[in-house]
Amino acid sequence: MIFASEVPVIARLNRYRHVEDVFYSVWKRVDPAQVARMERQLTVLSPEEQMEHIIEEAGAKDIATEAIKQSSTLTHGAELNQVAESLAHEIRQLPGATVETKNQLVSHFTSELQKDYGARTEAKAIGHYESIQKESVRDNNKKFYKLFLGPVGNTDVFVGGRVDGLNSRGRVVEVKNRMKKFFDPLPKYDVAQLQTYLQILDCNEGELIEHLRRKNNLETHTTIIGRDDRYWETKLKPSMLQFACALDIFMYDEELQMQFLQEQDGHERLKIIQSIDIDS
Repeated sequence: MIFASEVPVIARLNRYRHVEDVFYSVWKRVDPAQVARMERQLTVLSPEEQMEHIIEEAGAKDIATEAIKQSSTLTHGAELNQVAESLAHEIRQLPGATVETKNQLVSHFTSELQKDYGARTEAKAIGHYESIQKESVRDNNKKFYKLFLGPVGNTDVFVGGRVDGLNSRGRVVEVKNRMKKFFDPLPKYDVAQLQTYLQILDCNEGELIEHLRRKNNLETHTTIIGRDDRYWETKLKPSMLQFACALDIFMYDEELQMQFLQEQDGHERLKIIQSIDIDS
């Protein structure tokens, strides 16, 4: 199972996330027992354990805990940016941690703060959209939808996810809380994710709703996006099937699994994935 949010990463449309991380996540989702066994055998840490170790070693735990506490009730993107910038400044002052480690911590905590903010403010964003557009939105993250892509090796490949909602016109509604500004053009990764939902739910149109809170004003920008079957068939679906094919081969090659888990550098992990001959 590939999640809809992972599709833009697999299709190389999201420079903020890494294919090798998604590869590990999908592998663990498909066969968690195999991953756990290999990690025990090699005595390597999972990505979550690695990050916990980095946080402890750098002495960043108390700083991050305070930032998370401060951000837990914020409703303005600008306020969240201030907390994130303050956290980044404190992390960069930590003695003993390398520049690479500090950058890794800043990236990790900024992402966590933004994800928490997005989850907390999504309901308000949808409510604002309903009042402005005079629309009702149903199925807000209540149901998991999936689409069969085809068989690859010994595995049936699916893509799925939970949509932010379906409006009264039958359009898929996808909400994006912006921190600083609206995007024009829209990010390719947001469009690709919405196109994936249109295929999964067999809908002709979707609405990508951007929300931005400036001081006490909540602003909304809505873009209607039509289903693009050609884009799906030539870009998104082939990327997923190639990814699934590489993973299927990988899961039957213990040597590759060992190389992947023992290598901590993301670029080297990506090279291991790219070395898999999916045409053989």
